[in-house]
Amino acid sequence: MAVLAVVGALLLLPGALSSPLSIVDRTHPGIAAPQTSYAATATLGAYVGSHGSSPFWAVVFSAAGLGPNSATLLGKYFNSTPFTWFRLGEGGHGYDPTTQTNWVAPSSGSGAYVADHTQMINLTWFKSWCYSRTPHCQWIGALPAEQNNTAAAVHYAKWFHDVINFPPTAWEMGNEPNVWVHFGINASKWSTTDASTPTGIGYATMVHNYIAAVSALYPSDKFIGLESNCACGADLVEKTAAVNGPQLYGMAYHSYPWANDSSNKTSQFMGALLSPTRNLSYTADRMRTLVTTGCPTCTNMRIQVGEYNAGPVPTHSPLAMNYSGAPFMAASVIQALQANVSMFSIYSLSWLYNSSSTQLHAEGILYQQFLKNLTMGSDYMVNVNVPSVGGVYAMLIKSGTHQSLLIVNVNNTKAITLPITTALFAGVGLTGSSWSWDPRYAQPVVQTGILLPTSYTIWSQGILLINNY
Repeated sequence: MAVLAVVGALLLLPGALSSPLSIVDRTHPGIAAPQTSYAATATLGAYVGSHGSSPFWAVVFSAAGLGPNSATLLGKYFNSTPFTWFRLGEGGHGYDPTTQTNWVAPSSGSGAYVADHTQMINLTWFKSWCYSRTPHCQWIGALPAEQNNTAAAVHYAKWFHDVINFPPTAWEMGNEPNVWVHFGINASKWSTTDASTPTGIGYATMVHNYIAAVSALYPSDKFIGLESNCACGADLVEKTAAVNGPQLYGMAYHSYPWANDSSNKTSQFMGALLSPTRNLSYTADRMRTLVTTGCPTCTNMRIQVGEYNAGPVPTHSPLAMNYSGAPFMAASVIQALQANVSMFSIYSLSWLYNSSSTQLHAEGILYQQFLKNLTMGSDYMVNVNVPSVGGVYAMLIKSGTHQSLLIVNVNNTKAITLPITTALFAGVGLTGSSWSWDPRYAQPVVQTGILLPTSYTIWSQGILLINNY
């Protein structure tokens, strides 16, 4: 891996942070110059769906341990990105925010869980920052689902609604029930020897009971039926959809594509995007199939990616922290739009931004300087043909007269030269803006108010975004 070096101040776009953050330059070490560039052609493909900014852009983060200065800078970073939904870390399955009590395994590693009294979620800051935005942010909070205790769920809902006056936009039923071992046991009674896992119908019934009880008091509340650890667990997904389908705001799953040695080799890291059983196209389709198998009338159910980044779990590829994380994530965004998922949640804030040092990682720069400027609207496939080069992703997005063309070349060694025709992108030859980045540069190259060229060379692991005016 490259030696980390702090480089310069961050180039800021209008609406970005009022004071610059430092960047960690983790440039990929294996790129030599010059590169051979291969001739490519591109044609406009089929319409695949439509997305507004909300709820598509989402991030998972924890609001714990933030001092006033770090909280202010974190808020500024979020405000400089397209994120509109925030999945708030629940502090752990055993954390009760209403009493700031966290039930954790004993230090000995075995026996009864013990109470740790600590604030694991800074809801005071989060509420203040969320309400400072126009419009207010949207966020996801958790009900105490592993305990399977409807009274406790109602208690949580009342506390968020009536005590702190900050209910979430949508409730999730805990996280990844596939791995629970305390199902149906109150947290104060948890033990390291517990082995109570939910069946599909047991979990689905719990969801049904929670929705009925909370909705009776707060009929406008929304519910995400499941945060599955993958597009799998047919019994959980199908039963939850069958029992609760029409009452759900959406169903979510988590995706961490990986390939053999993708934690060490950039070619394998990027190759995970093409994995036939791990890429977003396959997993989103698999999740939809499971949902509609359980609920045939739920063909319009929102399918959300509740967590996404480079795998494998739990030791995510460290290459995501390098420059390579930016083209990996940019290509993943294209895949998510093509798969027509309703929400694409990056996991987690720490892969974007270091709250302690205020340093941005490559994925964080991508969201701030590229994806912030991506037009959201009607999505069209772009078919790129380039012999001998694999791993080129592209998409055109239209909103009225505004258009964005996003192209990502995740090939590890080969550049492409791509003519852009007016049949593909209406802004060619007219005034527009471009954002480009590849491993040769510590920061993206931004050009605004220029006459857009009719041809571009996109370096290996290069990202290009062009917007018309």
